[in-house]
Amino acid sequence: MALFSIKFIGFVCITLVVYYALNKKVPGKQWIILLLASLIFYHWTGKFSYIIITALTTWAGALLSLKIGAKYKAIKKDKTIGRAEKKVVKKHILNQRRVVLLAVMLVNFGILGYIKYWSTMWNGLMGFLQMNPGFHFGHLLLPLGISFYTFQSMGYMIDVHNDKYPPERNFFKFLLFVSFFPQLIQGPINRFDALAKQLFEPHPVLFENIRYGMLLFGFGAMKKFAIADLLNPSVAAIMDKGPGDMPGSIMLLGAFLYAIQQYADFSGGIDMVMGAARMFDIQMAPNFRQPYFSTSLGDFWRRWHITLGAWMRDYVFYPFALTDSMLHFGKWAGTHLGKHCGRVLPACVGNLVVFFLVGIWHGPELHFVLWGLYNGIIIALNDLFEPVFKAGLHFLQVNEKSKGYHLFLILLTFFIVNIAGYFDRITDVSKSFHFLVHTFTNFEVSGFGATYHSLVYPHLSDHAILVICLASIIVFINSVLQERKIDTFSRLADIHIAFRWAVYYGVIFLTMASFLIPSGAGGFMYANF
Repeated sequence: MALFSIKFIGFVCITLVVYYALNKKVPGKQWIILLLASLIFYHWTGKFSYIIITALTTWAGALLSLKIGAKYKAIKKDKTIGRAEKKVVKKHILNQRRVVLLAVMLVNFGILGYIKYWSTMWNGLMGFLQMNPGFHFGHLLLPLGISFYTFQSMGYMIDVHNDKYPPERNFFKFLLFVSFFPQLIQGPINRFDALAKQLFEPHPVLFENIRYGMLLFGFGAMKKFAIADLLNPSVAAIMDKGPGDMPGSIMLLGAFLYAIQQYADFSGGIDMVMGAARMFDIQMAPNFRQPYFSTSLGDFWRRWHITLGAWMRDYVFYPFALTDSMLHFGKWAGTHLGKHCGRVLPACVGNLVVFFLVGIWHGPELHFVLWGLYNGIIIALNDLFEPVFKAGLHFLQVNEKSKGYHLFLILLTFFIVNIAGYFDRITDVSKSFHFLVHTFTNFEVSGFGATYHSLVYPHLSDHAILVICLASIIVFINSVLQERKIDTFSRLADIHIAFRWAVYYGVIFLTMASFLIPSGAGGFMYANF
């Protein structure tokens, strides 16, 4: 059941009717409808067994961790045990909790890693064997959204281990938290303390939530179909072609178009799932905050895929930075290299580790690893040489608070993000470096027009360009307003009815018009992550 299909829309409508009807008869039991709908959705679109294994192992591990933790608290209060003996017993109990946490993480991350690497190995074999039309390999695809619900479950397990909140004792309620169907496609990675309360409390029907959810869903659909899907053929024409005599200016155009395509595809999908959840009066964690208005690559990663960045920060970066080895490294660097290096170098190493893992998260292929390290290295260098940059700006008498300098930082960050696209989109590493080198050494503005018309234009008709531009203008205006803290989807209800419906029909028209233009696009980019 694809997110953009009529079947999904019908599925949501039927679930909404039953969901709100049940609240009138049996208040507080709506979560049962959401659980049944989620299990049906996942059964139709993925492999049901994986999510059950993940939920069951995590839930059981959390309860076991709670039981062991209760023993620890009892020992602390027991005055009949001597201090030395109590210390030994408490250490033993804490080690038991760590073993439970490690076991649950090994099982679930082991399943995730095995499936991802296994899938990659078989995909290589598929390319060879598909010459035989009798073979069918559809069953080897990754289970739907496996990374998202694995990370969500492991975040919950770590929080319980750290006594952030008590574990959920009802397995079926925990299963709903993991399997809530809007988030299964491509996230966001929700936290239990923020989402669970919303899932289990009663929700009377509110027209405002239905209206807001429909607007958000429709806006996301426009991003996906009228921008991302229509850009797909032209991006493929550039990025999938051998370098040959292609000028660097066209290569950079390909990276630019890919950046727009990827944003429209991923954020459009997130808007659609957030809209679907909002219709049920459930607000999931935000995942985007105008990332192309960022003024540094670090700022970009605080705005793009926010929940993944927050997960890596809380469960990887901080625990790593607080290890004895990194604390000693920071003290050594501060003593020998100065206070700035002592403060920044441990964070630089932590960022490299985080982005290496983010690259692996995207896939085990080498180009994803290089893409992750590229981001980590740029952020590390920016932090490390910050005093040098500050001194340079002071020497040049640049007003850091001026609008011109702010715009310069936005454009520079966008350029850096575009360069990263070479390693993200191009699977051949040698080809990625060829594109990167030629962008700077063989830019050839004079050859841009001829190459564009022969290579890109056949895949990007005038009608497609018109639809993409109009849709992009709407997205840009919305982004500017959102950057100014204006909730456009709420404010639309307050503006003049003629303008309001012009916006509604404009979004619908652009989405429908995109269906008339061949694109060859399929599902969402992040669906199999």
